[in-house]
Amino acid sequence: MDSALLGGLTGCTRGNISSADATSGKGPCKSEISTDTESDTITTSGIFPSLSFRPNPRGIAHYRRVFDMLIAANIEPYVTLFHFDLPSALEKPANESAGFRGGWLNSRIADAFAYYAELCFRAFPQVRHWITINEAHTVATQGYLYGIGAPGRCSDRSRCAEGDGSTEPYVAAHNMLRAHGKAADVWRKMFGEIRIVGDEVSESDRKGRSLSFVVSGDWTEPWRQVRHGPSPDLAASQRRQEFQIGWFLDPIFFGDYPASMRTAVKPRLPQFTPEERDSLRNSVSYLAINHYTSRFGAEPEGGCPRLDDSKSLGIPANDDPAVSSESHRNPMHSAGSSKPTWDDDQCCAVRTTDSTESGRAIGPQAGSDWLLAVPWGFRKLLLWLKDRYNTSSRMPILVTENGCDDTAAAWNQIDDSEFRVEQYFKPYLAELEKSMVEHGVQVIGYFAWSLLDNFEWSDGYRRRFGIVNVDTGVHSESPETLVENQNRSEAIPAQAQTPLLARGFGSKTASLKRTPKHSFWWLKNYIRDWRERESFGAAIGNGESANIRVLFV
Repeated sequence: MDSALLGGLTGCTRGNISSADATSGKGPCKSEISTDTESDTITTSGIFPSLSFRPNPRGIAHYRRVFDMLIAANIEPYVTLFHFDLPSALEKPANESAGFRGGWLNSRIADAFAYYAELCFRAFPQVRHWITINEAHTVATQGYLYGIGAPGRCSDRSRCAEGDGSTEPYVAAHNMLRAHGKAADVWRKMFGEIRIVGDEVSESDRKGRSLSFVVSGDWTEPWRQVRHGPSPDLAASQRRQEFQIGWFLDPIFFGDYPASMRTAVKPRLPQFTPEERDSLRNSVSYLAINHYTSRFGAEPEGGCPRLDDSKSLGIPANDDPAVSSESHRNPMHSAGSSKPTWDDDQCCAVRTTDSTESGRAIGPQAGSDWLLAVPWGFRKLLLWLKDRYNTSSRMPILVTENGCDDTAAAWNQIDDSEFRVEQYFKPYLAELEKSMVEHGVQVIGYFAWSLLDNFEWSDGYRRRFGIVNVDTGVHSESPETLVENQNRSEAIPAQAQTPLLARGFGSKTASLKRTPKHSFWWLKNYIRDWRERESFGAAIGNGESANIRVLFV
């Protein structure tokens, strides 16, 4: 879990009190839920606070303590190098001659990222499992298309001072892939070949090390269903899958972007050099996926726009409040651009209700308007990943994020069982099991998002995804009140914005006290029951069960 937010995102609150990290010692701890793994992120700015690229010894010492503490508690950290927090010095350095202005838009950032990766690999030898970049798709679209995430660039000048939504998302994504490839090259020099998790030979060679790159995406179900033959919306739904997930996995597995992207985006989609293709191929130990919800996809009325005709743009005849549900960060359509953007290029009308006369919702809504519980979509996505990427490579899948936020009725309450347990975790995990047992999908792990209520980026503390309640000092405010405060440009109570260390953990207004919700205990029992079944499967020689290794939370 991220323990801080460094950057210029706007929202109801600031991230400086967050949920604290493992060093605060305010239970419950990970061991209480009986998990043996944790997903962690190194704050990039904590290691390189300035453009000098001189490592911050205090930051390194902090993360060493955290990782040592986890390992001492028999918890294996899976550590992410980049999770939305590019140092601001790389966006707008005081000395532009340094050549790094533009962040992910600057091709030189890939070399800087490789240097950062090597430093971390050497500084934290106790960490065996690394992820280079989390949700590059979200970074590219929210930061460079919609302008609602860092660095806040888009084509709409009513919202963004700078940006070009028709080209910049593709450039940023391209440089993130290049950065991953260069980090993979560093890994190869230090540890040898990047092998697939589960390879018996490699486990002894590299002591169980792993490297991956996290993608995020929905399942897109064809909107119109027909009794015989393919749906007329099948191609549009497939394009959306490729523009969300294939955008990043195809270069890693096949060396280039999907053909649908090359056809639609044309010169705006950058090219890889032969060396970059070689770096990207065989650069992950497992396929890492973040998944939250699903949508219907339909062919737009009138067909796909001609890319040379700006008047034909504006595809959405969408009924989706989030339009394209970029992970769990509430995006909007890329308004303000007369040129085609990522939304237009994929040529898919996104819908949340089916094509029947009554227009049934694809699933019940969680606390966020974009997050609809669609368990069957989870299974279909896992099968799609298996069919597209796993068949020839034996590549296993690790679910690196899955979860939902509190509904309005359960907001800041301990009893979250009605929705989070009964309508989300229970059916989603049942579909995961079904994909493994009935369809042979090789899932090696599952991380629930998230252990603690935390700072949900532009949503601040008004969205609570944790299975453990955290007293952040804003518990008396409803989500609606927080929105009203934000709209009036009013800050939350001053005590909730006071820096954590200055205020101290004993504050009555934000004690950071952690209280397990009902979902915590349900997952604890689920993990216990799974392990009993896994042991039973091994004892009777049931390969389907014996070969499943599940990591939780």
